[in-house]
Amino acid sequence: MDDEETFMAMSDDEEFPVGGSDDEDFGEDNDDVMVDDDDDDGDDEAMFGVEESGAPTLLVDETQCTFITADELIAQQVHLIKEISSVLQLPHGTARVLLEHFGWSKEQLMERYWTEDHDKLFADARCIQPKDMKDQCDEDMCSICGNDNKEELLQIGCGHGFCHECWVAYLEEKILSQGKQSIECPEYNCNILVDESTVTSLLKGPAHAETLARYYERVADAIVDSKKTMRWCPAPDCKFAVIAPHSKCKMVKCKCGFEFCFQCGQENHTPVLCLMLKAWLKKCADDSETSNWLQAHTKPCPKCASVIEKNGGCNHMSCRKCKHEFCWICLGDWEPHGSSWFNCTRFNDSETAVVREKVDASRSLLKRYLFYFDRFKNHQSSRQFEEKLVKAVDWKMKQMQKQGWGWVEVQFLIQAVATLQQARRVLQYTYVFAYYLKKTPQCLIFEENQADLQMQTERLSEYLEQRAAKMDDLHNLKQQVMNLRAYCEHRLQKLVEHVEEGYKVGFWEYDEKIAEEMVGQVDEFNESLEL
Repeated sequence: MDDEETFMAMSDDEEFPVGGSDDEDFGEDNDDVMVDDDDDDGDDEAMFGVEESGAPTLLVDETQCTFITADELIAQQVHLIKEISSVLQLPHGTARVLLEHFGWSKEQLMERYWTEDHDKLFADARCIQPKDMKDQCDEDMCSICGNDNKEELLQIGCGHGFCHECWVAYLEEKILSQGKQSIECPEYNCNILVDESTVTSLLKGPAHAETLARYYERVADAIVDSKKTMRWCPAPDCKFAVIAPHSKCKMVKCKCGFEFCFQCGQENHTPVLCLMLKAWLKKCADDSETSNWLQAHTKPCPKCASVIEKNGGCNHMSCRKCKHEFCWICLGDWEPHGSSWFNCTRFNDSETAVVREKVDASRSLLKRYLFYFDRFKNHQSSRQFEEKLVKAVDWKMKQMQKQGWGWVEVQFLIQAVATLQQARRVLQYTYVFAYYLKKTPQCLIFEENQADLQMQTERLSEYLEQRAAKMDDLHNLKQQVMNLRAYCEHRLQKLVEHVEEGYKVGFWEYDEKIAEEMVGQVDEFNESLEL
């Protein structure tokens, strides 16, 4: 059983209907709209008619989101272009450029088209009004290569003509090398956009199939990027875009089964908010801890401040840069030490005490960081190892079905594995949360909840890995697994509820480095709960 089958076995997500009614389009984002139960007007609904649903929490609500592929997005795009082209009596290429300019919102385009000056509207959208389009090229030769065969020149209404070969080379450069889908006319200082029909006509044939496919990938990306309520699933090889009910959603689950944060695109990082995770990942990736290591394992020369690492047993140090001789223990001049250096008479001098306090503080910070980092990586590693457990459980489920158990009856095993994976992931990120917390009574309660969840997670993991495969009493096996899973889910829910309560009430106190920024993000989180 692969990962997709595993998650689909646990969820009955309905497939998103492609196309929808004629009234559905790339409508407005629904960020700050108050929903009226008696209002049946679909124009103000979220994209593709997605309605507001219940308040999000740190845990994933699988019923909130719908899904769409790139091909379905393009199909919706074509349908909308045809509609606007018919209503406004515009060429398809012009209608497409205008729609893209207004974020694929039919309502915004229609409102602005009938209320604003058309010269300004088309200029802002970087396209030419149909009445102003030129039928012929301004020059009799290609402005790039000098080809003077007028029959081979092509222009997009602005009068700047280029031969077929130069157009193709230009489009390939923009699409393949620069990854663009909004492409301007090649003429210097001309910002008119090349319409989609021109691109497709120039890139016909098998030789340009890859370029055209990449172009439509960029088009789909641009549609998703333009909408706050849409985001591509970051799972490898996943083809779905997730459509959320509003842009403040936190954790979502794609149709492929992958759970991720709708705000930052990272995997589900409950109970940590995005800002805290970003700070943690930066801390793990950059050289900040290298600096701490240097401070913990080296000392500065008391005279020139050069960093010195002790590489021998002798405490008589000599700086290679300034030749200053000093004692490694107290950092005082070596000369007064004489032969009685063990007494280190200058050990308690105020200047050397300051240096030693700084070194001790760095060692303490490094030790604290490594404590949480080791546990973070340990649970991450356990999650990877427990991927093998899915195969073992799949084998056990098949064995049980051979003994007369129904498919539904054996689902408790794969559900237990899913609970174990979720608990491992939450535990992994609790160490990020704990690292940035100040020690308060609420922090101690959090650590107790963390310890309880870890204990129940290890019990469930041990039972599934070591005992479930060998157990012949299947009814007892089912009872034990279901009990352990229930205990684990209970502790998981308690921990997340406590963290979420802290965000709402405001009793968490954070490390000074992120305290001010965390206030703003906690406010955004609480605002999302009210939507």
